[in-house]
Amino acid sequence: KIYKVDTSDFRHMDEYLRFDRRFEHIKPERRSIVHAWTQKEFTSLLKLQQHAVNVPSPQIAKENVLVMEFIGTKEGEAAPKLKDSHIQNIQLFYAALIQNIVHMLEAKLIHGDLSDYNILVKDDMPVIIDVGQGIPTIHPNAKKFYERDLNNMLKVLHRHGMKELTFEQFYEDIKQTKERKR
Repeated sequence: KIYKVDTSDFRHMDEYLRFDRRFEHIKPERRSIVHAWTQKEFTSLLKLQQHAVNVPSPQIAKENVLVMEFIGTKEGEAAPKLKDSHIQNIQLFYAALIQNIVHMLEAKLIHGDLSDYNILVKDDMPVIIDVGQGIPTIHPNAKKFYERDLNNMLKVLHRHGMKELTFEQFYEDIKQTKERKR
């Protein structure tokens, strides 16, 4: 993954970097912010992987380049985004999605942009991608981003046939799964 220094929306990136102590020292200039964003996605992937979130395995990050595991077939076909997928067993997918969200919370990270564009589907299971905008759960906007993530996913789950699922039930399913893990 290569972040283009000249075309990246670095002002948008700043909103996610601002309250992350790891990046307080970053100069407010485009190149520094894009390099920090690359490091941020790399370290977030590592942290999520350590907490059993199904993410591509990060290999190395240098300047504006992030190398990570390819998610797809042995023949080189990339796994489709959720927006382009038909899920065979939506209940199984939903359970796996909840597990991934619980593991993200255990890692003390909020995705910040969870949607059907940022989830790949491999073997009918979710693979979470694009975690550069992930924020710590102590971030002042963490609750707002978490609820936005859940609302985004609720709309996606409705499109995939779970029309009866409410935000409250989704939230409760995550909470109960988290409590069972204790």
